[in-house]
Amino acid sequence: AMPSMEGMSTEQHHQHMKYMQGMTQLQDLFKALNKTQDKEQIKAILGKIKAHSKKSHQQFRQDC
Repeated sequence: AMPSMEGMSTEQHHQHMKYMQGMTQLQDLFKALNKTQDKEQIKAILGKIKAHSKKSHQQFRQDC
């Protein structure tokens, strides 16, 4: 098991790592979007961004 970051429980640390991976994936999608001019690729990437954002919001939603 990985040592937890200071002040975080093991579960919080795991959630934080998943969040960071998600942010990296989202950044990669935006980079790909920035590089292309192809309309089909743009539609596909935007679809992935939308799906990613929806999934991430559900995973990391806090009691607001």
